[in-house]
Amino acid sequence: MAQVQVLRELDGGWLQCQDGEGTFFYNRVTKQSSVEVPDELRAPQQQQQQPAAEAAPQVQVLRELGGGWLQCKDAQGIYYFNQVTQQTSDDVPAELRAPAKPAASMQCQSSAYAQQTQAPQAPQAAPASQARVKQQLGDWMICEDAQGEFYMNARTQQSFDQPPAELVQLYKASQQQKQAAAQQTVTHHTASHSPAVQQQMWAMQQQQQQQQ
Repeated sequence: MAQVQVLRELDGGWLQCQDGEGTFFYNRVTKQSSVEVPDELRAPQQQQQQPAAEAAPQVQVLRELGGGWLQCKDAQGIYYFNQVTQQTSDDVPAELRAPAKPAASMQCQSSAYAQQTQAPQAPQAAPASQARVKQQLGDWMICEDAQGEFYMNARTQQSFDQPPAELVQLYKASQQQKQAAAQQTVTHHTASHSPAVQQQMWAMQQQQQQQQ
């Protein structure tokens, strides 16, 4: 009797029960049991439908599952009822547990698909190709993009928002070289014209001597 499950209470003290052999009816008052529906429950049908209608509000169907199974809820808790076999179970039936594995795999596939759809977006976040190189000093490049000026090392591929000390030294050295080159150009330009000046001064001296 410990394996007997009470499906519902009927009139006259009858209970619709289920055990390992199937469904049967048991009377708590007379202690009678019957595999078939008792006579007092068969007629009239109106009396049979009335208790079912009264018991219906006590049972709430949460959702319909596959294979004729329903997930229901009553005063005692949640249970599973099969409309075809008239079986009830407090635990999830075995035929309902198997489809849970494909659902988990579908979740993995959906997450993998989401990662695949998000992965191509990563290259869009690197518009480094749009940067313009303003000046290059040794391994360092002074670049400019839409966000402003930045500094990149061509050898290490590292970029900085502020000019590194090595780049500052290279920049100062290049400026000094430019200034030295400019001074050499001026000196060379002056030296190239100095013989003509000397010739003009010598000619003027000759004219002054002839006049005397």
